[in-house]
Amino acid sequence: MDFQNVINANGPLPVSNEFTAESDAQMVLFVSGSAWTQEAGNWIGIDVQVDGQSIGMASVYTNEATSHRALIPILLPVTVSAGSHTITFNPLNGFTIADENDYFNATLIF
Repeated sequence: MDFQNVINANGPLPVSNEFTAESDAQMVLFVSGSAWTQEAGNWIGIDVQVDGQSIGMASVYTNEATSHRALIPILLPVTVSAGSHTITFNPLNGFTIADENDYFNATLIF
């Protein structure tokens, strides 16, 4: 089993990076991060996209406002052709805020 770190960055959102897939075999993408909101009682998170297509989300419900929250990490299946691709994390909704104090990670497992 091999690992390839494809995002390792602070906010703000969106966060994007190019990566090279070594094969067209199915892979798993492990995603984690943090975010916050100015309004209590909302879902916040990130929309995970590969080559502009949404493949899933990492999110959390927060009861508090203005408190950075760890998003619930997620494993997502990914199948791409061998070669260059782009992964992007966008805000899940209008309540989601990420700044330089928020951190994002994505690791391909293949």
